[in-house]
Amino acid sequence: MARPVIHVGYAKKVLKVLRSVCPECSRLMLSDEAREKHREEQVTHRKIYHEGDEDITKIVFKSARKNKVCPFCGAKKKKIILEKPTTFYE
Repeated sequence: MARPVIHVGYAKKVLKVLRSVCPECSRLMLSDEAREKHREEQVTHRKIYHEGDEDITKIVFKSARKNKVCPFCGAKKKKIILEKPTTFYE
């Protein structure tokens, strides 16, 4: 098989991850300061509500997606497009 097979149910989650990660160094496209800020929010949320933190995860993906240049290696991120049901293009 030449191309990976992605389950249709996970296609949107895979797309979110691909849009939030650097294509060169595979790190989350957030600076260390922003990452630490989100981590502190996550810990506070868990202490107060004693439940999962899907809202914080959505915020992290959204802010990582906004960055067009990786803060670590300086690589430019290309636009990733989902062609339904499970084909991704740069």
